[in-house]
Amino acid sequence: TVFGALHLTAIYFGNLQMDAGASFKFLDQKTYRPNLSVSPSFNFVHNFEAKSTKFWPILDLNAWWNYGNRSNYFYVGVNNYFELSSTMANDQPQAQRWVFNPQIGHIVKGKAENWQLTTELKWLSPASDNTYAFVPFQTITGSRGAMAMFIGCRWIIGKKK
Repeated sequence: TVFGALHLTAIYFGNLQMDAGASFKFLDQKTYRPNLSVSPSFNFVHNFEAKSTKFWPILDLNAWWNYGNRSNYFYVGVNNYFELSSTMANDQPQAQRWVFNPQIGHIVKGKAENWQLTTELKWLSPASDNTYAFVPFQTITGSRGAMAMFIGCRWIIGKKK
């Protein structure tokens, strides 16, 4: 499956942000054994005001279980961002090259086969200390990483076989 997204909230704040990639299923579900997939992708951001650009390679690994007549599914996995820049904000040395993000989510498919409702809970960078973060993040562990909740709607292009 090939995917891509344009981030509308980022555009509102003066950034062009998009991501794209592909998912490859390499193990089929059998009873309690989940489907398994790997998804290489990237995230790209360009700030028009600062005229700066960032590019992050991403690698996801997910396990998911289909259920119900419409093959809804829930999943668990890990999202991995790789930082290529040698510096962080204010020209500080890059402290973290690999950002590990555990996730759990649920997909509900609509009666019209090409619509899906997505929900995901992700623990962003649990290895990072957020004590001095610009935004006061809330997490289940206090000062490690940040919790994020994503809600989305997908429209699938193409006809299912």
